[in-house]
Amino acid sequence: MKEQIIFDQTSRTSNVINLSKNKKSTLRNALMDLLNTNQYSTQQELATALKNQGFGEISQAKMSRLLTNARAIKKYDKDKSFYQCPNEKQRLQSIDSVGSLALNIAHNKTHIVLKTVKGGAAIVETMLSTMSKSHGILGCIASDTTILIIPCDTSKINDLVHSIKNHLKMDTLHVVSS
Repeated sequence: MKEQIIFDQTSRTSNVINLSKNKKSTLRNALMDLLNTNQYSTQQELATALKNQGFGEISQAKMSRLLTNARAIKKYDKDKSFYQCPNEKQRLQSIDSVGSLALNIAHNKTHIVLKTVKGGAAIVETMLSTMSKSHGILGCIASDTTILIIPCDTSKINDLVHSIKNHLKMDTLHVVSS
């Protein structure tokens, strides 16, 4: 009589998913450790260092996503640049300085327009996107100097304007309502 072996595919799939999540977490942790202990000037240098730790080949696109997810920044120091993970104090300082990019905010009872210094809109829009629907923002579109903010509820547009000011720490921002 032959033995019949049956594999439970449901638990096997679950284990594969868990292993995949653990590998991503381990890869991200390894990247963070590298950024906190060494100075890497290029994504290729980081990919090579991760490969040497046993993570295999990492494409430029994947490295770029890893750096973005780790909130790594490229720091410029005299004649050298390198990737670095900002600590909490640096992150809070960057939030404080984002408000200094804004010039004014206005609304027409349906949309909000926030004006920034040249090149500042994309940075401010990134901060606003963290507010999302929970704060009343349906979506944002940024150009070089202007951000169009679409509120979830136009009846609460004044509250949203003040929430944006507080979120970006823009105490002295000139608010114009039409």
